[in-house]
Amino acid sequence: MKKKFLRIFLVLGVTLFVSVFQSCDKQHAKDLSGIYNCQVHYLYWDMMPTNKDTTYNEKLEVLQDGKYINVLNYKIHIDSLWNGKEYYTGYIHDFFKVKFTNDSLYATRSSGGLGGNASWTYKGNK
Repeated sequence: MKKKFLRIFLVLGVTLFVSVFQSCDKQHAKDLSGIYNCQVHYLYWDMMPTNKDTTYNEKLEVLQDGKYINVLNYKIHIDSLWNGKEYYTGYIHDFFKVKFTNDSLYATRSSGGLGGNASWTYKGNK
């Protein structure tokens, strides 16, 4: 009888812990999602030489998808986005990085290679 009670208690405790832990992740993703009013710095160069350097404003929508958020078409698991931690994927000229701090977003998307490069740097608040 004691073993059965202990087993039931253990199963309920683990189930409760897992459900609370998962809901915290979803809540954190929900907190990050929303519309950010961003200032975007666009920089382009190539070997011709062509150079473009401009700054403009854009509303950036960050969407929640369960335990993931979608930023500029990059699906990121919420565990990769602690407050103030930078998420990075890619390599040298082709990369994406994003960081959330309080209600602010900082992101850079870059693509290119040896012949040229384009990058967009986003800085914004909810």
